[in-house]
Amino acid sequence: ITQKLQTEGIEKNLKSKHFIQSIWKEHKHVGFYTGTGATLATLLPSGMLWWIVFEGSKKQLNLLQNINQSHLNLNNDDHDKNDTSEISFGNLVIASTTAGIAASTLMNPFDICKTRIQTNLQTYGKKYTLSVMSKLITNEGVSSLTKGLIGRIGISIPMSIIGG
Repeated sequence: ITQKLQTEGIEKNLKSKHFIQSIWKEHKHVGFYTGTGATLATLLPSGMLWWIVFEGSKKQLNLLQNINQSHLNLNNDDHDKNDTSEISFGNLVIASTTAGIAASTLMNPFDICKTRIQTNLQTYGKKYTLSVMSKLITNEGVSSLTKGLIGRIGISIPMSIIGG
């Protein structure tokens, strides 16, 4: 319903009630679940990718932080160079931002396909992400898979920092 409101409702001044009735009339209860598979296919890998990049970035930043500290603390024999228990807030921000940008950039094409499945099923014919992606590239070019990427990254950065 949200996607329909965003793509059709604003210009025609339509309300949620209109889309709920339209979906029910045309597809019954199944219509409310159109794109669920594509949503899961986007959210699950995105979350996994985020955590992989976040933990990898955090580890690398922590190693750099410890190397810098070891140069400053040459006389401190108690300092463990491999200690990864504490990481600075700044490094957490950098790691979570990196993870958010990576996940957003790599998953954006799948999110675009999901939205097309949910809003333009008659145009793309199938409910399968890869067939929609292929049709998008054929009809609109590769750049169509980057639509909304700047906004998605803009949203993901603060959300990643809060979540990280």
